[in-house]
Amino acid sequence: MIAGSATRETVGKTSLAGPVTNIVLSILCIMIAAAGQYLFIIVAFINAFLAVFNLIPFGIMDGLKVFRWNKIFWALAFTAAAALTVYTYAGLY
Repeated sequence: MIAGSATRETVGKTSLAGPVTNIVLSILCIMIAAAGQYLFIIVAFINAFLAVFNLIPFGIMDGLKVFRWNKIFWALAFTAAAALTVYTYAGLY
């Protein structure tokens, strides 16, 4: 059992886990789509967009918790998610 309040680092790392999972899934789906399964580019776009949306540093979003913990990790994750979103959106058309 875990008791007590969480540190800013613990909250930041925990909040970063979801968007990083979306980024990894997006990359995997892009690789599958490159092998000929074009339906996976849509799944890759959805995961990349979810990562960008979750990393918005506002309100109760994960992005604010990561931003407060470490701005460099937030910037890296947000840049990767945004780049994947643009890449997969371009691949849809």
